Parts: sequence; C-alpha cells; structure tokens
Amino acid sequence: MIVVAIIGAVVNAASALLFMSGRKQDLNRRSAFVHLAADAVLAVGVAIAGALILVTGWLWLDPAVSIALALTIWRAPGLCSESRSTSCSTPSRRGSIRSR
Repeated sequence: MIVVAIIGAVVNAASALLFMSGRKQDLNRRSAFVHLAADAVLAVGVAIAGALILVTGWLWLDPAVSIALALTIWRAPGLCSESRSTSCSTPSRRGSIRSR
C-alpha cells in the first residue's frame, strides 16, 4: 500500500503542476490545482504513516494520521465560498434574452 500511496502522490503532484499556470485568474483551475495538490500531500502522509507503522508497529498511528489528514481538508470552505459568490452573482444583461 505504501507503493500505491507514493505512486498516487507522484501522479497527483504532476497533475497539479499542469494546473499551476492561470490558477490565479481562473477559479476552475485553482480548484483543480488545490484538489490535486492536497491529494498529493495526503498520499505522502499516508505513505509516511504506513512506513512508520511497519517500522514501529504502532497501530494507533493509523487513526491518528487519518484524523490529522482529514483536518487538512478543512481548507476547502474558502474555495467553496468563492465559488458560491461567483455563481450567485448577477450576470450582465448584454446578450441575454430579456435585454431586447
């Protein structure tokens, strides 16, 4: 499983790099970048925890690391609120059906 986590980290990090350019101007790119970068970091955490469990035999690390990694996901509300404010904004009347 450690190997799978490392492969996942590499693939997610490489994919995140594809979304780096333009992430400041585009909410979709920023969301994809943050998602993939977070997945890469989480996969590294899983691999480290797995290695530590193998070496030390401390099985309590599994739930402790799971909780710690879950807490890192709490950064998402900032992006969610930005997305919500963008989707709830009033579109311009130019080109709309009602602007005749």
